Amino acid sequence: MFAMLAIVAGHIWVEGPARPFLYSWHVPIFFLLSGYLWKVGRSFNREVRNRVRSLLIPYAVWLVLLGTVTLGTESVEGGFDPIRLAHLLWGGQFATDGPFWAMWFVTALFFAAVIYWPVSRLPLPGQWAIAAILFIAAAYIPGHPARFLPLSLGLALACIIFIVAGRSMRRARGMVRHPIVTGVVLLAVSFTLIVLGWSQPLDLKRLDVGTPVVSIVVAVALSFGFILITEGLLGGDSVGEDAKPSVRRKSRVDGIGQLSRVVTQLARASLTVLFIHPAVVTGLHSLGLPKPVVYLLTIGIAWPVGLLLLRLPHSRAVTGLKPAH
Repeated sequence: MFAMLAIVAGHIWVEGPARPFLYSWHVPIFFLLSGYLWKVGRSFNREVRNRVRSLLIPYAVWLVLLGTVTLGTESVEGGFDPIRLAHLLWGGQFATDGPFWAMWFVTALFFAAVIYWPVSRLPLPGQWAIAAILFIAAAYIPGHPARFLPLSLGLALACIIFIVAGRSMRRARGMVRHPIVTGVVLLAVSFTLIVLGWSQPLDLKRLDVGTPVVSIVVAVALSFGFILITEGLLGGDSVGEDAKPSVRRKSRVDGIGQLSRVVTQLARASLTVLFIHPAVVTGLHSLGLPKPVVYLLTIGIAWPVGLLLLRLPHSRAVTGLKPAH
């Protein structure tokens, strides 16, 4: 949920002093979480099926909904543009304007997870080697031809390195006995590097990977730091992915447990918020409202809509999740 709040903020404070503090981690953390929460042993067919249901189908539904409204409005104002339609269908780099700002991310996450599945069968050193090769090929070939592959496929290749980082962080989680302190240290060191200008922000949809090596390390450190602090506050797992369920420590504090459930329910609406918020931000910006007001109103509109949709029957095609009961 916190990461989605940062995504919304990043689409409001696109430039200015807040940019490096948001763009250094607010997209990588989602890919890192995919690795951190990776379910070992899941078959390839099941992985693809789950990702199609949770990502591709909602992507297609929202693309049709937003595309129909946008192209219909543009056709009334200036005539139908078939090139515009082709760009939306191609996706990725060609569909990042208007209400489509965040669409690239959904297909990038889908392809990154699917491509990662065979990579995940290797030992971690092998995973890092392949992820590094894919990252370099996508981010550093002159002209960035990977940017122009359909449905963010090329962007996914660069982002696999964050999934591998997430798996690595999960393996190392058992060694972290003081998650909040460790998380604060990671954030402090990372933000210091950003303030000093030694780590430039990332813009993954344009394959701008910031300062070579340093920006990736900072993105991973910030993401892991936020995860550790969240787990420490909400009573998350304190051991790695290899531990037996019987030794996983869960919070027994009622207040923390209740807060954790509330956060989990809010987080379930994140994908819907991702699809809705660009249109809301665009509409509020047109009213000339201050950015903080636009941010608060966007959260106040998009999140309740997302939660409402989760309550409706047969809403999985829109939300990517089974309806809440």
